[in-house]
Amino acid sequence: MVFSGPMPRDIEEYRRKRRFDRTPEPPAGPADDSGPAEERRVFVIHRHEARRLHYDLRLEMDGVLRSWAVPKGFSYDPQEKKLAVQTEDHPIEYEDFHGVIPKGEYGAGTMTIWDRGTYTFRNRDAEQGVPKGKLELILYGRRLRGEWHMVKTKKEEHGWLLFKSRDPYARSAEESAGADLQAAVPAAMPWSDPETETSFLARTYEGEAFGTAATGPEGTGAATGPEATEGTASDREEVGKPNRAKSAARSARTLSDPKPMLPGKRLTEPFADPDWLFEMGFEGQRVWLVKQADEIEIRVGKKEIAAGFPEVVRDARKIRAERVVIDGMMVALDDGGRPSSVALEERLLGTNERQVQIYVFDMIYFEEYDVRAVPLIERKAQLASILPTLRTLQFVDHVPGNGETLARAMSQSGLTLMIGKRTTSSYESGKSKDWVEIPVLPVGDARRRSLGEALAEGIHLKPKDERIRFTNLKKVYWPDEGFTKGDLVAYYEQIAEFILPYLIDRPVHLYRFPDGIEGEAFYQHEAPGHLPQWFDTIPIPSGSKERDVPHMVVTDRSSLLYLINLGSIDLHPWLSHRPTLGSPDWAVIDLDPKEAPFTDVVKIARAVKKILDAIGLRAGLKTSGSTGLHIFIPIAPGYDYDQARGFAEALARVVAKEQKDIATVERVTRHRKSKVYVDFLQNRQGQTVVPAYVVRPKPGATVSTPLHWEELESPFTPADFHIRNVPQRLAKVGDLFRPYLGLHQDLLPALERLGEYLKK
Repeated sequence: MVFSGPMPRDIEEYRRKRRFDRTPEPPAGPADDSGPAEERRVFVIHRHEARRLHYDLRLEMDGVLRSWAVPKGFSYDPQEKKLAVQTEDHPIEYEDFHGVIPKGEYGAGTMTIWDRGTYTFRNRDAEQGVPKGKLELILYGRRLRGEWHMVKTKKEEHGWLLFKSRDPYARSAEESAGADLQAAVPAAMPWSDPETETSFLARTYEGEAFGTAATGPEGTGAATGPEATEGTASDREEVGKPNRAKSAARSARTLSDPKPMLPGKRLTEPFADPDWLFEMGFEGQRVWLVKQADEIEIRVGKKEIAAGFPEVVRDARKIRAERVVIDGMMVALDDGGRPSSVALEERLLGTNERQVQIYVFDMIYFEEYDVRAVPLIERKAQLASILPTLRTLQFVDHVPGNGETLARAMSQSGLTLMIGKRTTSSYESGKSKDWVEIPVLPVGDARRRSLGEALAEGIHLKPKDERIRFTNLKKVYWPDEGFTKGDLVAYYEQIAEFILPYLIDRPVHLYRFPDGIEGEAFYQHEAPGHLPQWFDTIPIPSGSKERDVPHMVVTDRSSLLYLINLGSIDLHPWLSHRPTLGSPDWAVIDLDPKEAPFTDVVKIARAVKKILDAIGLRAGLKTSGSTGLHIFIPIAPGYDYDQARGFAEALARVVAKEQKDIATVERVTRHRKSKVYVDFLQNRQGQTVVPAYVVRPKPGATVSTPLHWEELESPFTPADFHIRNVPQRLAKVGDLFRPYLGLHQDLLPALERLGEYLKK
């Protein structure tokens, strides 16, 4: 389609496709062709879980929202060009729409706002951009920033190509793409002119909180939390409840003079908790690193010291943001390459030229947004995404869940202080219960080296529990990769706090490989007689053996590692736990491709998600660690296995009917005709499904890994997740199954809604 002039406001096609008595989508209001009063216009991106998941980019032009469907999402890599298919114009009222479009209506599925902000045109002939087939846009959103280009293709009538310009925000596809900043709010930048900032934000974010009414976490500008006290690891239960973002009005003056967040408690021992992450602490000077375009400030309290550190200023100008305030610690190194307070003091006084680095670990402001209310794990992901590799600015990585692992690595490196932080915490000024400091005692023969060196060289495995003795750690379990039993034990030791919630108090079956994945293997259901006295078991009646059979039960980290040391690469727990072994916690759908392509597995997983959304159920998605995907649906207590299986079977049959070309519920492999098997039969008492984070006895040492549902839109295979990268993934995204633990969902109402879904 080629246009020769300005495009008029025309939403008749939008009206024609919709029945507004059946869809919650907004009808068009009165025409307003005056256009935006300022240069900036509104854009919104909807995540649209329809027949196929895609993203809808909508740009305010000529009184409507010009719209494009972007099937594969957005990339900050300029080399990746994404298809964008122009669709009908939408009314301006659609900017705020989110909800479920009913089955049978046009665009049926779930619509959520993925990003929203303002934009300007980069090209001079902006009004002719659409008819001429070329748009150059500068987006100011929470997720998408900077310059983006759209070019009309010649092959397809409505096809465009969307890609990132090579601006400071651009990065390779392998680098972090940022984080979810939905909790961020427009606000005046710290240490800026409040009147200028408020005026700018009022023009840019009309109708949102801004400037003198910025919303943020309570307590900014004032010390909160208890005085630091001595304590033990058992005190962690008193460390504090999760810090929820609070919606109290905040003055611009409060944000303009922020105070750093500090540990509110001092423990004497490291601990493990999947809700916490752990970082190395530093000896140095706490600083704010402030970037506004090419203007760089390094602030110590109210004092600005950037002039004395030109090398830091040069690097800071390369940060991928126009406006940002970063929290970090300035460190100077002595002749041996170790942090030195004396060397730093001399450099601050200008009496030496010692090399300095700023270790950056948090941020409070990004572009036009106060990000203090954004959870810590998201703030760190955003910080990592805007920080290229620089000599004087070092991102402080972290170990998720297991402070004991980090403490051992630090002690072997002569490093002495660790900081624990709650992953969901907001940034609050002063002392906080969501941060704790933990001294680390260096071992006697420790040599000074970086944390990176320590982790790269591996941790000298030694069980903390004296009842466990690791054996044959050098035995090769994966010959092609060279991974050893020691690598397997080290992986489970590191992620224990993440996997334990899916194992504790559940009868567990072992799959033992005493000589590695190419040796003989065997399943073990019954607890062996040589189990130590402290290891817990549970008797379960066996009809075939006419007696109670003791089953092994994981109760803590020590029992987990004991079973791994027996040569069990993966573990197979029941779907229920004691004392209610007859009532499962999950209903499970296992998508098993056998000879079918993995792309079909992905299509069917998305079809399952669409149905679950329609009937009001939430579910976790993970790789099986082998060739397929698992969908875990948490259910309320009280349902028995027959009821869980009945629901899973009904769901599986609906999916197989809707996706009959690629899906089947046929059990016999030779009858499946290369279709994906939608397996519901694991929902029986005594059957097992591998939990999240177990290693599988497959080439590559793959791991059963939870996924964001959005990840189904990016190319991947289960082989992409293995023992070498899953701990790093956990550090970035946390436990994606965590929200489903303890989620009680009624099956009977869901079955009724499934019946209504079928009728429609």
